[in-house]
Amino acid sequence: MKAIPQILCFAALCCLHFNAFAQSGQATLITPEVKAVVNNNGALFTDGQKGQFIAPYAPGQTEISTLGVAGLWLGGIDPAGNLKVSAQLHGLGPNSDFVPGVLDMNGQIGGLQGMYRVTRAEIEAHLNDFFDNDVVNNPQPGVYGWPGRGNPFFAQYHGFDLPFTQQALAGFFDRNNDGQYDPSEGDYPSLEIRGCPLFLVPAEMLWFAFNDMNPNGNPVSGASPMQMEVQCQMFTFDCDPGDPLNRTVFARYKLINRGLERLDSNAL
Repeated sequence: MKAIPQILCFAALCCLHFNAFAQSGQATLITPEVKAVVNNNGALFTDGQKGQFIAPYAPGQTEISTLGVAGLWLGGIDPAGNLKVSAQLHGLGPNSDFVPGVLDMNGQIGGLQGMYRVTRAEIEAHLNDFFDNDVVNNPQPGVYGWPGRGNPFFAQYHGFDLPFTQQALAGFFDRNNDGQYDPSEGDYPSLEIRGCPLFLVPAEMLWFAFNDMNPNGNPVSGASPMQMEVQCQMFTFDCDPGDPLNRTVFARYKLINRGLERLDSNAL
């Protein structure tokens, strides 16, 4: 029996649940003390009508949101001195410059508009299965359907292929360092934070991508789009009762400029 890499955990396990499925436009994250709604166009903690970051949260009790909405405001100046802006306001649809999906190498919408979820329980089961005999006998859907670059099983679980891209997609532990995600070789989803070991795995992870190439223009800012792809990884940890991490939802953004021009904070 081979040793399984350490997976980050805390002394007590708490009940966490994502009501999220691939291709869904909305996910609900429930921890012991937080209920939070996330949307695949980048609008966080809203259902499109009202705020949905309920803290403290307890089933059956009156729900009061501590936030109205959260999201990115991005801006940059191109070499000609033109300001480009993309922003998120309260609500969904016409109240956002952002739409779901990645961009292709030409800066146009290239698919992958779903929300993808995996749990630590699935990853632990996957690793125990793999290290038993170096073969995965019982594939875990969250692990095998993870949108890691080059995943050969992705279409089997979602009905369409991953877009081709030189940029990485969802983060993963690359056991043989070949740059491709292959769970049958022992790869698995992980955090992708600079300076953090890749083998650290939260209780749950949610990955999705959005961009500012809104077919309706930029209805919020009225500015020219940046051709910016944003990849979002949200995650939570299990913790002891009363620990602040029980009330914490982490969001990590990766920004990829798919345009041909450099964008800067100051005119060149």
